[in-house]
Amino acid sequence: MKFQKKILALTAVAALAAGALLAQFPGPGRSGPRFEMLTLYLDLSDQQQQDLKAIFETSMKEARPLLSQLRQGRQAVEAAVKANKPEAELKALTDAQAAIIARLGLIKAKSMAKAYTLLTPDQKEKADKLETRVKQHIRERTRRFFPNAAGPETVRP
Repeated sequence: MKFQKKILALTAVAALAAGALLAQFPGPGRSGPRFEMLTLYLDLSDQQQQDLKAIFETSMKEARPLLSQLRQGRQAVEAAVKANKPEAELKALTDAQAAIIARLGLIKAKSMAKAYTLLTPDQKEKADKLETRVKQHIRERTRRFFPNAAGPETVRP
């Protein structure tokens, strides 16, 4: 039973990771509120906006099939848990989910690295400050909703 709770927790983490990845990318041909906020905050030029949109659209095209696999894998894990499948089968399913999450993380890291190179030194400084503020906000929310959770060093945006 304890192992099944861990499996369900991993499934929840996978769903959150997929949601976080989707929230990063506004989607083809449109810009989301986060992108618009960054445009204003960093004072991005029209060319920077076009280049960033292209980077994020390319990343999203690469991520979409993985997000679909992640959703299917989550459903498979849930079905296996409900069917009380053996631990070895649950481990194989969750290992597959972990590999997909790792690939999604790499896609995000590559796109963010490309995006960061487009920024001027002043914009990089502003972006770094914003990242610090966002991480602090996440830590505070985590502490508020999960007061018994580990310290802030375990929370990653």
